[in-house]
Amino acid sequence: AKALEPQVHAGSCHTAQPGEACYNHVKWAMDHGRPNAPTGMSFATTAKFEAVQAFLHVHRFHHGSCPMPCWKWSSPFASAGCHTLSSAECCARRDGRPPWFGQACVLVEGATAPLRDVNLTCQPEGWVTLPTGWKGTVRGCRHPSTPDPPIQPFVPSGCHTLRREECCGRRDGRLLWFGHACIVVQNATAPPRDVGLECQPEGWLTGRTPWRGNIVGCPGQAPPSPPQPEPEPEPEPKL
Repeated sequence: AKALEPQVHAGSCHTAQPGEACYNHVKWAMDHGRPNAPTGMSFATTAKFEAVQAFLHVHRFHHGSCPMPCWKWSSPFASAGCHTLSSAECCARRDGRPPWFGQACVLVEGATAPLRDVNLTCQPEGWVTLPTGWKGTVRGCRHPSTPDPPIQPFVPSGCHTLRREECCGRRDGRLLWFGHACIVVQNATAPPRDVGLECQPEGWLTGRTPWRGNIVGCPGQAPPSPPQPEPEPEPEPKL
């Protein structure tokens, strides 16, 4: 049967439903991977169906067939990034790039660093409020589109590349762990590649993986629970 195509008006949202083409695209991405991505890269551990649909919408995979899902974020997304917008376009938009996906665009002025940002008047909120290389004045926006708290920026290279002081308030941007919160850890003993690392995506710590160590967590949130060991099967009776 041919997949249904819902009628979605410009500026509105629609979360894909079973039987619709977009639903099939999202499920395929969650089960198998992103279009044109290397084999084995998957959205399978992403917590929210809507996160994958939003990713496909913002980056116009499948010829833009997926509308923006009905999330609490009502602002339109700037696919090329807040920094490409003029001061007149800036407010009431969100960044659409994976590293800052969902961050509110805010007005700025007088940027002195980095050099690429000099004269730019719009930036994603996290880039100008978190510890980054940006230097300038944040003007903000008079009428933010939504009172929701800032959305945690994505780390394209993965939570494991962050130091302890950089870890909290971010999410993993790799496809395998896309959207997972970055969590502070210590004393990792396995696998060998993780020894000495201070930050990991939540799913790597709570799923059935080879990771072994102590989960420290982040301020204001309870540390995630490690996986429970699977019960050993009872031996079959001998005849």
